[in-house]
Amino acid sequence: MELFTRYNQPRFKKMKIPILDIVDDVVIESSLAACSLAAKLAAAGRNVILAGSALSPGREVAVACRAWHEDTGDVPAEKGWRNILQPALDTTETAGKRLIDLTSFTLGLENRLLDAGVRLLHGQSPAGLIMDRHGTVHGVILGGNAGLFGVLAERVIDASDTATLSRIAIRSVLPPGSQTESVSWINYADEIPEGYNGDRLAPGIEVSRYGPWLQWTLSLPVDKTHPEWMLNLSTTVRRKVIQAMKSMHSLPDNAAIRLVRGGDALLLRGTWRPSPTAELPRGLFQPSALSMDIEFLECNGMTAVWNRGIEIANHLASRTNRETHRPDNAELVARTSPPGSVPCPTEPAWGCSDPAGECARHGFVSWDGAVCAVTESDVIVAGGGTSGIPAATEAARQGRRVRMLDPFADAGGTQTLGGVASYWYGRKTDYVAKHDKEIDGLRKSYGLSLALAKFAMVADSGVHLHLPSRIVGVGYANAKIEAVLAVGTTGLMLHRGRNFIDATGAGDLAAWTDHPYAYGSGRDEATLWYSFGKFIGARENASREYESVVDLRNPYDLTRAVIASRRRDGIYGRGDMPCFYCAPRESRHVLGRTTVCYDDILLNRRPPDTVMVCRSNFDIKGICHDPLALAGFVEPDFHRNYECAIPWRALLPRDLDNVIIVGKAYSIAPAAFALARMQRDLIAMGALAGLAAATATAADTDVASISVDALQRTAIAKGLLQNSDMIPPPQPETGILLAALDAGNLDLSGQMQLIATAKTIIPELRQRMETATTEAISLLAARILWQATQDPAAGRRMIAALDRVLASNVLPSVDGDEGRHKNPDHGWAPWPCYLIHGLSYAGYRPLLPRLAEFAGRMPLRLEMTDRHFHYVFAVACAAERFADPQLAPILKQLLSLDWLRDKVLTEDRDPRLTRDTIQERFAYLTLCLARAGFACGLPDATTIQDHFRRDQRRWLARSAGGSPERASGTSVRTLANLP
Repeated sequence: MELFTRYNQPRFKKMKIPILDIVDDVVIESSLAACSLAAKLAAAGRNVILAGSALSPGREVAVACRAWHEDTGDVPAEKGWRNILQPALDTTETAGKRLIDLTSFTLGLENRLLDAGVRLLHGQSPAGLIMDRHGTVHGVILGGNAGLFGVLAERVIDASDTATLSRIAIRSVLPPGSQTESVSWINYADEIPEGYNGDRLAPGIEVSRYGPWLQWTLSLPVDKTHPEWMLNLSTTVRRKVIQAMKSMHSLPDNAAIRLVRGGDALLLRGTWRPSPTAELPRGLFQPSALSMDIEFLECNGMTAVWNRGIEIANHLASRTNRETHRPDNAELVARTSPPGSVPCPTEPAWGCSDPAGECARHGFVSWDGAVCAVTESDVIVAGGGTSGIPAATEAARQGRRVRMLDPFADAGGTQTLGGVASYWYGRKTDYVAKHDKEIDGLRKSYGLSLALAKFAMVADSGVHLHLPSRIVGVGYANAKIEAVLAVGTTGLMLHRGRNFIDATGAGDLAAWTDHPYAYGSGRDEATLWYSFGKFIGARENASREYESVVDLRNPYDLTRAVIASRRRDGIYGRGDMPCFYCAPRESRHVLGRTTVCYDDILLNRRPPDTVMVCRSNFDIKGICHDPLALAGFVEPDFHRNYECAIPWRALLPRDLDNVIIVGKAYSIAPAAFALARMQRDLIAMGALAGLAAATATAADTDVASISVDALQRTAIAKGLLQNSDMIPPPQPETGILLAALDAGNLDLSGQMQLIATAKTIIPELRQRMETATTEAISLLAARILWQATQDPAAGRRMIAALDRVLASNVLPSVDGDEGRHKNPDHGWAPWPCYLIHGLSYAGYRPLLPRLAEFAGRMPLRLEMTDRHFHYVFAVACAAERFADPQLAPILKQLLSLDWLRDKVLTEDRDPRLTRDTIQERFAYLTLCLARAGFACGLPDATTIQDHFRRDQRRWLARSAGGSPERASGTSVRTLANLP
């Protein structure tokens, strides 16, 4: 099996945009009126997609955090709206208004849409229109984690608050020139002083209080013809709030507010409309008052806004639909910027999507090649999260021109929007301590939220911020990225740079150039569990859940994951405010010039080009497929930390010279990544990349060409690295390790050292197998010898241990800290399962009859944490590796168990059904058995696999599509095949 996969995306000079779906209506952005409109259209029998840039519907409520409600009482409420609003309202009133539980509100709104039959696409920003040569609109271009993709539709309804698509269709949406915009931004405040006076605390800003919520309203001049006007508005509002906080905290009586978090969307007063002389093209609708309207909300209440959407749906139903004829895709073109925009250079190849995202279900359309603006920078940082912020800050502090782009308006990523605000592990370097001190100083001195403090730090360093701005494509040539494409308010923008730092966490930039990468485990693309949390009051840490897999490359799977997660309780309960951020612990790992492997960590290797050292506990959080881990070489102590040296080559993509991969996508094997991904370490990695990019740009070269020695010296000077980090730690002598084995206290690192030297001490290990004082010592010696040499004596000793288990009629359970996390997590399993995996990887045929006996011990039903889950998994994996027809009967027997039936959830099923993570694990177990059955010639297995290929949980569908030989080996280096 190839761990790193190339998906063979054609390199188009003229970019092709894949078509994901064909529907009747696409409603763009998810305001309240847009939601009621979509629900009404779907209930009338229309095939409707509602696509929103946020991960929550009800944009001007949930995403903007407008968590209070007031109705005039004279607007009749439709039943569906009452069912959404009433359960979410607090029983008490504050200043004549009732507070809203935003999680409950979002749940109710999403349920209303799904019950009506609306198909949702969360996290997808409007980026353009699909038009024919006559100017008729035939669909929409959206941009998200999957890059750019299209949806063909009879009608496109632009409900965005900035009339994005209408502005792309026609330039004259509003009169040009500067205008004054009244903007509101809402924050949760943990501490509000008694006798609060908004005017005194925030001069020039109107501040209104609703319980713990503060609404900051500013009147700002803005040139709405500028392609970045909305980005500028977003950053300007935050700068002014930061300045107001600094002013109020300097008052003599220190009457200070403490902010916790803010909404990710601004509220704009007024509604975008086409100018009276403008005529929208056929197929595109932009009804007045459909988009967000803060004045409409405050004067008439949310009920009136909801009703307005229903009125518009009734109006659209009365319109005569255009003829159903749709041109061939070859006749269609994607327009992503207004008429007369800047033509895009044709020299580089353009990549806008990953073929693995499966967006090209209905072919492709061509891009017209226009962008609304072009910028030039020394360093471009893609991603404003844990690694992106220190990367941008350090590059700018070295005097470079730096742009940082991120899909969200707030900075911080996982640590802020994702609600993982605390550190548990990671190396405490001097640099990280200084970084945290700077952030904490801003927070404590001025009452800033974590996100605002991060924003202030990076903005003050001189970085040009593009927040929110979603990167959706790249231009590349001659082993270099030349520019990135990003979705702006008025269409696509092109940002040129000399060196690039990919801090997206998913390796987007490299993937869109068709660079090889691994996804998740490499075996099944099963990643570490993701999280989508809910905040509780003033907590900075969200109530997260992390027991499932998401494929960010697929727009529908991202939406499904959010829908499912919204219906799970987190570690602290349900929470009253949803996150804006789906936080995957793992997605792509871009193939670098070297790859950090699991045994590198366990042996504490230190490559000559080590530029940082990570530190973490054993924390896989998922189903591991590393041969060493499956064979039982895992750490039983959850609290023990390991160090992992990261070489410079692991941050450099193999085929790109001017890109550094930081965050969660650098070149590391999945099992190793579980121990080298903590926030402290990713902060240090980002800072290192920023220094390297600044150094390369100053020397007018690419990051791949800089001196590693000089970079190491810089890292040491900055407190990112120590001189001792490059020196391999002394290894204990073999005699000491054997003595520890004899005493029964040989730790995991010692076990790995013996595996590495086992070929030279075969007699000593055989002796301990035969004369050890305990069964555990004898078996460990056999496992070490087998892992390194496949010694027949060790194989016989392991088989004998399995025979004793079968004779006892009691299957051992999981050792270690089983109660801390639900199994199957962390690579832990009952020890006989380790033997089954270790023997089957080497194809040891005496294991075959024992597999049937283990299969016969399985109960009719089990719980997820029950040891039997691991035994079924081990038997299935072993059977697939052997691919022996004599195993078909036992696989058929296991597949007949009632807890493994009907586990497929096809794409036409309700995505809410995927909330059950236990059933997801059982579905995977069923799939493992079906794959094994296919390999062993079981006829029924093919049917089960075919069903799973249509499962809406894309990691299961992809796993079903794999060939049986994938299970027979791995390209990840293991100690068993080292010379």
